[in-house]
Amino acid sequence: MPAAFRYKAWQTKTGSWIFLTIKGKMYSMKIIFSQLTLIMAALLLAEASTRAATYTPLYSFSALSSTDTNLDGSGPIADLVLAGGTLYGTAADGGTNGLGTVFAINTDGQDFTNIHNFDFPTNGSGPLAALVLSGDTLYGTTRAGGTNGLGTVFAIRTNGTGFGLLHQFGSVLQEDPATQLNVNSDGAYPETELVLSSNTLYGATEQGGSGGNGTLFKINTDGSGFTLLHNFTNQDGGYPSVHMVVSGTNLFGATRFGGSASDTGYGGGNGTLFRVNTNGTGFTNIYIMGEYDADPFAGLVLSSNTLYGTTLLGSGGSNSPPYGSVFKINTDGTGFTNFYILDPELGGADPSAGLVIHGNTIYATEEGFDYGGTVFQVNTDGTGYTNLTSFNSVGDPETLTGLVLASGTLYGTAWNGGAYGSGEVFALTLTLTSAPSLNIQLMNKSVVLSWNDPSFSLYSAPTLSSVFTNITGATSPYTNTITPSQQYFQLQ
Repeated sequence: MPAAFRYKAWQTKTGSWIFLTIKGKMYSMKIIFSQLTLIMAALLLAEASTRAATYTPLYSFSALSSTDTNLDGSGPIADLVLAGGTLYGTAADGGTNGLGTVFAINTDGQDFTNIHNFDFPTNGSGPLAALVLSGDTLYGTTRAGGTNGLGTVFAIRTNGTGFGLLHQFGSVLQEDPATQLNVNSDGAYPETELVLSSNTLYGATEQGGSGGNGTLFKINTDGSGFTLLHNFTNQDGGYPSVHMVVSGTNLFGATRFGGSASDTGYGGGNGTLFRVNTNGTGFTNIYIMGEYDADPFAGLVLSSNTLYGTTLLGSGGSNSPPYGSVFKINTDGTGFTNFYILDPELGGADPSAGLVIHGNTIYATEEGFDYGGTVFQVNTDGTGYTNLTSFNSVGDPETLTGLVLASGTLYGTAWNGGAYGSGEVFALTLTLTSAPSLNIQLMNKSVVLSWNDPSFSLYSAPTLSSVFTNITGATSPYTNTITPSQQYFQLQ
């Protein structure tokens, strides 16, 4: 945990004593409230903070044989999911049948287990999307396999037992004479990560459906109730992106292509951001991507009432190279801002994996040009870009996926690289190279706390020995009314 900064305050009939604890030393000031409308005490604790990361390879997938098989899998392209001290993921290739695996590994790199080998067409092949966990059951999709080779939705327990197919995309693709697109009744080739809400899974297919540009669907966790929610036509979007979000009765997502009346085929257009009710009604595009914020491949993540994402082709202007961007937009479709343009001179470009948001800090990956790529952080207002680490040597992780953050460590996978070139699971331990500055103001009968590193979140507890809990939504500056009971605050 980063350095913590605490204060406690209580109010008496004659005034208030404010106690500040800094690095084990206590300071105090007695404040007598008078007719002054503003009483201020400010302490600058340190210079602005910076972060670095220590890279640790946790597991390298073994080399493939001449038949493209091995015992553990190859090409882990999907994000990891964390439960307790165990990471779960998928490898798109390899395994005993050469068609991909589901695996588990401890966060310390110990006890790697291949818990399932896919077998086309019996139970699918090519798992490209991340898993979702509920209790002791993992849910996921395969891009291919199933009755007609068009993909599946599956469930499996974390110990490797109980594998079952919840849905097989079983309607054969047929070419539409008018559009020359491959269409069917329920979609084909699911590559989007499933989203779980209550006992319902929401997902998307890349192609198929009546419009030939993919579909949105939902299905119960027991395999019942498969329902098609939307058919994309490319005029309203095409090729749904990797990450979607459920918030209340709304499903939010992105498409890589489409968005205008002229986009009648497949692959045209710059993409869309959409909202649809979870029952399939009310579909609307809340934003149409433009020339300089095109191709939101990674999809969306939600923080408060703001959606965040990346583009592969976002650019700062007509003369700027299209190296990608980070954007945000309100859930009602207002306030779209392409707030950070990636610069390859700082480490990489073309972000294709999902974001992680902690407080006001975004962690993400971007591709390199020779090897590997970069893990970076940037504040949600576009400031504070930091290259946490760059992979730029032979054997380093390459084609980086999205990240998982837990207890100050980022966990991720790479499609290739590693000791045998078949991919890797890795950890990046975040360290603080200098302490954040904390300013404390007394304003009337309130204490206003502000800090200059938005990657820190504010926590509180009634005593120093109590468990500190996060103050949801607290951002700098934060106002706390002084009450008779003491309260401690800390940044972490």
